Amino acid sequence: MRTPAKRKPIHHSDSLGFKYRSVLKLMTMVNGKTPKGEAAGYLTGILYLHPHTSGGGKTLCPHSTPGCREMCLAGAGLSALPRQQGAKSWRTDLWNQYPEAFMRLLEADIEHLADIAANEGMKPVVRLNGSSDVRWEFELPMLRRGDAHHITFMDYTAYPLHHRRPGPHYHLTYSVKGLEDMERAIGYLRAGQSVTVVVPEDIKHELVGQEVDVGPCAAPFVDGDVHDLRFLDPPGSIVLLKPKGWIRNGLMRPHIVRELAIARKKLAA
Repeated sequence: MRTPAKRKPIHHSDSLGFKYRSVLKLMTMVNGKTPKGEAAGYLTGILYLHPHTSGGGKTLCPHSTPGCREMCLAGAGLSALPRQQGAKSWRTDLWNQYPEAFMRLLEADIEHLADIAANEGMKPVVRLNGSSDVRWEFELPMLRRGDAHHITFMDYTAYPLHHRRPGPHYHLTYSVKGLEDMERAIGYLRAGQSVTVVVPEDIKHELVGQEVDVGPCAAPFVDGDVHDLRFLDPPGSIVLLKPKGWIRNGLMRPHIVRELAIARKKLAA
C-alpha cells in the first residue's frame, strides 16, 4: 500500500480540476471526490458516458441489474442537470458512431491530463468508467499497446474477474450489488483486488479498521469515502461506502460480514 502525501483539504473551487475544467474534450477533472485526490497529490480525469443502454446502442454496463439501474447515480445530483446529461449523450453518440475518432480524442485527453499533472507536480489518474462498465483494456489502444506506464488507471466494475485483463497499471475494484455477488467478491479479494460495498453509515464506522477472513488471508475494511484512489488501499480491501443519492436499500449490504462468511463456506464446499 502506498501512503498518500498529507496535504491540506482543497476547496472545490480551488482545485486544479476546477482551474483546468475546460481543457479536456471528453473527460472531466471535477467531481465530489477529485479534490480529495488532489489533496493526496493525484490529479484525476474521469470519463462519464450514459450507463447501460440509456444512451442508445449496445449496453455499456453488461452486468448491470434492475436494482443498480434503478438507483444509478449517473442521473443523480449535478449529473442530472441538462448540460451534464447532454454532454454524456454527445460522448456516447461519438463512441457509438465514430469509435476511432472517440479513441483519438480520449487518448489526447489522457496525455493532456498527464502533462498538466506533471507541470503541477501531481500524479495522473484516469478513471474511464465514471458511469459505465467498459473493459477498456480491450478497447483503448494505449492500454492494448502497453505504453501507458506513466499513468495509473482505475475503475469500478461488475465483471467477473476472469473476464478482465487489467494489467499492472489498471486497478479494478469489484462493485457488489447483491447477495449473489459475494462469491465473485471473494474471488477478487483472494486475487488481491478490492471490493466495494454500500452499507449504512453506522455499519461503516463500526467495521472500518477491522478484518474479515475470506481465505487464505484476511481482508481489511477501509473507508471508501475518504478519497477515490482505490489503488492506495491495502491489496484485497473491502471498501465501505455510505449510501448516496436515493440509495437507501436494494444495493446496501448491512450484513456484509455474514454474507461473506456464507459465500466462503459455499466456495469451500
